[in-house]
Amino acid sequence: MKALQDVVDISNTTSNNQGYELTFAGKGIARAMADKPCELELKTELAQSKNFDDTGNVVIRGDNLEVLKILQANYHKKIKMIYIDPPYNTKSENFIYKDNFKKSDEDLIENFELDEDSVDFLHNVYGTRSHSGWLSFIYPRLKLARDLLTDDGVIFISIDD
Repeated sequence: MKALQDVVDISNTTSNNQGYELTFAGKGIARAMADKPCELELKTELAQSKNFDDTGNVVIRGDNLEVLKILQANYHKKIKMIYIDPPYNTKSENFIYKDNFKKSDEDLIENFELDEDSVDFLHNVYGTRSHSGWLSFIYPRLKLARDLLTDDGVIFISIDD
C-alpha cells in the first residue's frame, strides 16, 4: 500500500519544479565540448572586413565552435542579435563548410576521456547522422552563442531541409 501511495502522491508536485528540457543522447559530451577551453588565438581578416575603421565590423575565419569560445573574452553578454544558418541534412559533396560531425575514436577517447566501450556505445546507439548526432553538434554552439547575447538579445536560426 505504501508503494502505491508513493506513486500517486502529488504533495511534492508544484508548478515551480516542472518544466521543459531538451534531452538527447550525448548531451553531456556536447556540454563538455562547449566548456572545453580554446587554445587558439583570434586572427581577424581585416583585408576582407569592409570599412573596418569606420564600422568595427570584421570577418573572422575558423572553426565556428572555437571562434565562439574566443569571442567570449570580449563579447560576453554584449551582442544584441545573432543569425545562424547551420547545416542540416546537407548531402551535397560540394558543401563549402564541414557537414561531417563525426569524431574519431581517438578524439573521443583523448578529449572527452571516454573508454573504448563508451565510444562503441556512441557509434552504435546514435551515430552522427541521427538527430542526437546533430544536436550534439549544434548544442555547444547555441550555448556559447547564448552566452554572447545581451539580456534582451535574440538569436534567429534558419533550418530547412
